[in-house]
Amino acid sequence: MMLAFRLARRELRGGVRGLRIVLACLALGVAVIAAVGSLRAAIDRGLAGNSRELLGGDLEIDTGYQAPPEGLLDWLQARGTRLSQVVQMRSMLVAPNGERRLVELKAVDTAWPLIGSPILSPLQPIGTALEQRDGVYGLVAEHIVLDRLGLRVG
Repeated sequence: MMLAFRLARRELRGGVRGLRIVLACLALGVAVIAAVGSLRAAIDRGLAGNSRELLGGDLEIDTGYQAPPEGLLDWLQARGTRLSQVVQMRSMLVAPNGERRLVELKAVDTAWPLIGSPILSPLQPIGTALEQRDGVYGLVAEHIVLDRLGLRVG
């Protein structure tokens, strides 16, 4: 504690100018901490208010890269629960020009999402975008993936 007082006294000897810098740094630090706390509270409120839409349902059960335990889906359905199954994995996407990107694939069933609906461009239902045409199923991709790989819709 004595060291802190000695350092404070030494700073005060430097004059008011040095004290102004210390006070400015202190005020800036307090302002940044308050701003971060305020931002965190706003994000928490936003997530809490839109959690069903963001999650696509009321509850998510994540079993990692394994199938759900035997009987779990039957148990949930017996209780009147609406279910949607999603399988996710990472894969390497290779464009015709040889460009490669690590992407996350998400395979969804026809009930997905249970709440809300994805907004596609061009506007169309998710089922239409994913339906089979000429023996090939459709896919939905973020525009940034298409841009980075030089791909286009169609």
